[in-house]
Amino acid sequence: MAVTIDADDATHVLERAARTARDPEFQPSQLWTSRIMVLEEWKGQKLALTVFATAVLAKATDPSVDPLALIDRSGDPRSYNARTVAREILVPAASRLRFLLGTPGPDPLAGSPWFGPERIDDIDKWRPNNRSRADDLIGWLAALDAASAEQALAALIRRRTEAFDREVEDRKRALVAASSVVALPDLAEATDRFIRRNPEEGRRGAAAAAAAFSAAGHRVVARPVNDPGQIDIDVLDGRGLLHIGIEVKQKPATEKDALDIVEAVRALGATRAVLCAFDQVQAPLPVDRLCDEADREHGVVLYIAETVGETLRLAFAGSSMDRPRLLRGFQSEFARHLAELGGSLDGREQWKALVDRWVRSRR
Repeated sequence: MAVTIDADDATHVLERAARTARDPEFQPSQLWTSRIMVLEEWKGQKLALTVFATAVLAKATDPSVDPLALIDRSGDPRSYNARTVAREILVPAASRLRFLLGTPGPDPLAGSPWFGPERIDDIDKWRPNNRSRADDLIGWLAALDAASAEQALAALIRRRTEAFDREVEDRKRALVAASSVVALPDLAEATDRFIRRNPEEGRRGAAAAAAAFSAAGHRVVARPVNDPGQIDIDVLDGRGLLHIGIEVKQKPATEKDALDIVEAVRALGATRAVLCAFDQVQAPLPVDRLCDEADREHGVVLYIAETVGETLRLAFAGSSMDRPRLLRGFQSEFARHLAELGGSLDGREQWKALVDRWVRSRR
């Protein structure tokens, strides 16, 4: 029977190694640190670092484990399921303890070449320039015992905690650099004024909503004004299917408009709908009641945005991009969508002048 790694035991081992790694007096093994650096530099196979971390964690938790094992169907009583340990123990703990693995992802060992072979030394899909590093990794793990596994784990956490800290510092520097972009409230207020001054039959409002989601990294399809479809803007998922349906109104929106977009979204198998009610004299809608009805009667989450600012915050909330990139992206994406939707040359020139003024003022 194969080895089953106890999740609680493995978590305790990780936490103990993390406490050791973060002790200012701790001196990590130079041997293991140098090996970890080799894995960090392994271009094209960043998952090797996660495989290594999984193996040393398993060995430090249960000394009977064969650290070269990948799955537990080989009949070897020393084998274990490395993918399960990585997915259910290592990845959640790394996020909580704040150290970086080789690559992000909830199930890192699900891909090639790690998924399929029963053991690491069974893998034969190495590119020629990867074979020597693969041989090194196999040799390190073949010689691993429980004591050296604990040393390796502590060295890895020390090294990858430092990598995490560097990324945090990079993000802090990005926040300082963010003073070079217009603030979201200012951007939203100026865009609201721009689209309300001349809606261009809804083209400016539709461009603003489409730009918010495309700047956030979503795949967006914006339909021409007066298209017979109910959905003005499709936000698509990775398979090209509707993820969020958006209706944009620059004349007073009604309760029927809200429920129409909900029904249109539901008809396409999606569960998220947004009504952008951008009219300046929009009468208040019974938002809570409409959202409750959308969910109870149609199984659709409805969001009603009355300003560009609300739309931007909704789109940006689900994005992993840094703030300056999002804000700059909106400016260029708005110009692109306005042109694609047939916005007037005067309007496009006005928007360009506005953006140019922001750029000059931030220099």
